[in-house]
Amino acid sequence: MLGSVTGLVQIDDKGDRDTDFAIWDMTDTTSSIFEIVAVYNGTKKQMETLPGMSFHWPGGSVPPDMPLCGFKNDNPVCIARTITMHQMVSIVVFFILVIIFTVTIFIYRKLKLEKELAAQLWRIFWEDLHMSNLEKVLHSAGSKLTLSLRGSNYGSLPTADGHFQVFAKTAYFKGNIVAIKFVNRKRIELTRKVLFELKHDSLMLSLSGVLQMRDVQNDHITRFIGACIDPPNICIVTEYCLRGSLQDILENESITLDWMFKYSLINDIVKGMAFLHNSVIASHGNLKSSNCVVDNRFVLKITDYGLSSFRTESSSEDAHCYYARKLWMAPELLRIGSPPASGTQKGDVYSFGIILQEVALRRGVFYIEEETLIPKV
Repeated sequence: MLGSVTGLVQIDDKGDRDTDFAIWDMTDTTSSIFEIVAVYNGTKKQMETLPGMSFHWPGGSVPPDMPLCGFKNDNPVCIARTITMHQMVSIVVFFILVIIFTVTIFIYRKLKLEKELAAQLWRIFWEDLHMSNLEKVLHSAGSKLTLSLRGSNYGSLPTADGHFQVFAKTAYFKGNIVAIKFVNRKRIELTRKVLFELKHDSLMLSLSGVLQMRDVQNDHITRFIGACIDPPNICIVTEYCLRGSLQDILENESITLDWMFKYSLINDIVKGMAFLHNSVIASHGNLKSSNCVVDNRFVLKITDYGLSSFRTESSSEDAHCYYARKLWMAPELLRIGSPPASGTQKGDVYSFGIILQEVALRRGVFYIEEETLIPKV
């Protein structure tokens, strides 16, 4: 024991002073009042908690004597989980390179797309189309169309009974016979929308998100070859199918159709519809038996799809032709004053149902037995 200004001081055997400590704790966080919770007795080397008092530790438990990673973060366990400066720099550089690569690809595809749009690979000049001899070529092919669809896109030949068989307009392009559909418009303005519709590159799921006419390749739709926009010969050029349309075949009584053959034709329509509905084109909008053509291998293909910008109502079309084209249109679209040119998928399903009735009965659209028309007395 030694005397000091504050009184007697006890020194231990190591020369350190034995000091008593009082431990305070904030017992009331609202008023920030501290109270003595425990006392450390330096002589006895022990801490005694006062009766009725307790510590309020953050998290509800006493903090460890040493941090998990040590006071200097030198614990090997933590070092293994810590990212070094070199690793951090490598990660940052990697992400920067990824961003630069992505932006470069985007810019490249954008420039490539603009170049292809400007190149107009789809364009066919009128002087490159050589009109075929309609009577010689098409009469031998046996492709006729119903008179209700006669118009500027078709020619006609007289038959022995005085009626007319109507043939699709054809021409030679690069040595091959192609089908031509004339568009009743004075000129086509090449807007960006039209250019996208006509674009000829396989960008099915590209950054532009556009799948257009020559991107569409399937065994059950006619191949789009190109378009001519030279006034007044504005037309769409597609693959020509020698056997004519499904409507031709159904109306030709000399052709025997068993149910196996009918099923094959129907299955081809379903495959073609499924492909169009799962593409960006989304829907046909003008599906009917005359727009289902058959090639020389008797494979049915859907034609006259897409290119909604080229579709217009013909002012010179007579009333019979106008209403005949509406027979395949869904009722909800008929109620619309100006239905969308591309139609809807549900509307295509309705049109497909009408075609099924044509294939099953071979009696035309909405055929009704004569007995059902007799009024009941």
